Amino acid sequence: VPIRKLYFPLIGICLFLFITSCAKIGSPSGGPKDVTPPVIVKSVPVNYKKNFKGERFMITFDEFVSIKDLNNELIISPPLKERPTYKLRGKTFIFELNNKLKDSTTYTFNFGNSIVDYNESNPLANFEFVVSTGNILDSLSLTGNLVEAKDLQPTKDPVLVMLYSNLNDSAPLQEIPDYVTRTLKNGDFAINNIKTGTYRIFALKDVNRNMIFDLPDESIAFIDSSFVFDPTVTNFKENIKIDTSLISEFVDSTMFSDSLMTTFVIDSIHGDTIIIPQKKIYALNVKLYMFTEETKIQYITAKKREERGKLEIEFNRPQFDSVHITPLNFEDKPNLVLRENSRFNDTIILWITDTTISNLDTLTLKVSYGALDTLNQLTTVTDTLRLLYREKKVTKPTGRRGRREETVIKKKPVLNLQLNVSNNSKMDLNKPIIMNAVRPIRNYNVDSIRLYQIVDSVETPVTFDLVKDTMRLHKFIFDVKWEEEATYRLFVAPNTFTDIYGETNDTIDIMFTTQVMESYGRIILSAGHENTPFLIQLLDGKDKVVRTKNIDTADKVIFDYLYPGSYRIKAILDSNRNDKWDTGNYLKNIQPERVYFYPNQIDLRSNWDLDLTWDIQ
Repeated sequence: VPIRKLYFPLIGICLFLFITSCAKIGSPSGGPKDVTPPVIVKSVPVNYKKNFKGERFMITFDEFVSIKDLNNELIISPPLKERPTYKLRGKTFIFELNNKLKDSTTYTFNFGNSIVDYNESNPLANFEFVVSTGNILDSLSLTGNLVEAKDLQPTKDPVLVMLYSNLNDSAPLQEIPDYVTRTLKNGDFAINNIKTGTYRIFALKDVNRNMIFDLPDESIAFIDSSFVFDPTVTNFKENIKIDTSLISEFVDSTMFSDSLMTTFVIDSIHGDTIIIPQKKIYALNVKLYMFTEETKIQYITAKKREERGKLEIEFNRPQFDSVHITPLNFEDKPNLVLRENSRFNDTIILWITDTTISNLDTLTLKVSYGALDTLNQLTTVTDTLRLLYREKKVTKPTGRRGRREETVIKKKPVLNLQLNVSNNSKMDLNKPIIMNAVRPIRNYNVDSIRLYQIVDSVETPVTFDLVKDTMRLHKFIFDVKWEEEATYRLFVAPNTFTDIYGETNDTIDIMFTTQVMESYGRIILSAGHENTPFLIQLLDGKDKVVRTKNIDTADKVIFDYLYPGSYRIKAILDSNRNDKWDTGNYLKNIQPERVYFYPNQIDLRSNWDLDLTWDIQ
């Protein structure tokens, strides 16, 4: 074989072996994941620049960056009228102000978590860029924490915290603030670089993003009095409702050189971070309690007619004035329409007792109710409601080709009785038997009901009181004094209860046993406080209210018949003694009623008395 014919195959084999051997030698190991945020190399101007007159600033990083969700993350304090814009040029972030800055004012640009590195999206958390248009850097600060007033939990969404130099009550309703910041996930906040002056503090869940309290469903928080931010003042105005304190001493702002102010320390607060200057600053720390005002605006939110004879009218809030209902397409006769209110008094339920009327496909009502006009004056609003009912239709295949036809299915009304105890179940010693019918009861025969205690297969009649709920037309309560760990039998004969349409019940015949006392635990709380009215609520592991007690003076509160488990105790300062938590009102200068929680979770065991002492303050 000629050598030149073997030349090219040999070269190919050698080249392949060379490449594969190089690949094995140079195999990458991967390396650790990048978790560090971008690092600032330089900025023009420098951060914390005085006498700033420019129209933009540029920040260069040690790596390529991305900008994420800047519209939501960026907070500018004091706020600007026009929204700034930005662009990226290589590793440099260019921020165009698009606004004329005020003279002798320190501006803080907090970018939140919007600046991230290009590859791993590691954020430069809560980065602030600060410039002053004057020859000093304003250095006063407001820090604090904001929680929901009703449960002392941080708000789910960020909230704006604002300072107003306009001390009029109308300021948050009409103009944007002088300074603004946003709360972190745990409710902490900080406004830095505040100018000496007197301010009011206001917080807003800004639904329409205009920094003005102008919607009834926007949650707010405020402090009753104004505060003087001044390094020469040693104490702020006293406010007994809000816990205020000076958290650090003042250092003359002229001591802050540009080089010093570019160095930061990270202050960790409950897992979040706030960037603050390295030098100490004169700061006020406050606690804010957020609430949503109770609106007096009343309107109908829904109408339902899920059954022919059952009409429901839902309102946006509990009724604060009488509601008058007039039938328009049928005659209103005595006992023709039975009326009841829902548990929270925000829904009216009407029962039409005459089937000739309830069989009409459309019923028309005139509903008149009280509401407030634009001048906050009580007026009467009238709505006309048309409530339609259509029989439910189903389709089913017919014929060989599976053609479908519509069939009207009419369900015969049945009087179902629902009990809070079932056959072979356990009954709590502290609870009665509760029976609910699906429709209002017209008449009943208590003599057709039997309750027995069974001992050694011998049935002994037990006396009970059958109480009809005056507010719920279909609810009955069997008031019984139970014996522990006993067996009972409840017998309700057919036709004992008759509803408004003449339907009657079937036989009810069930057996059940009562709990043993040792299965329960008990919490005995010694509540110490000033002589003010409190509601003491016991909450279960899901924060559902188990019991509520009222106290006026320092006294013992006993929660008995409790199952083993975890509990919390909540106290509500019931200032107006109306047995419920009340929200606040900004223009009336009313704070929401204060809420307190027992500091520890309570773990209760069966057959156990747990004595607790709580000084509520």
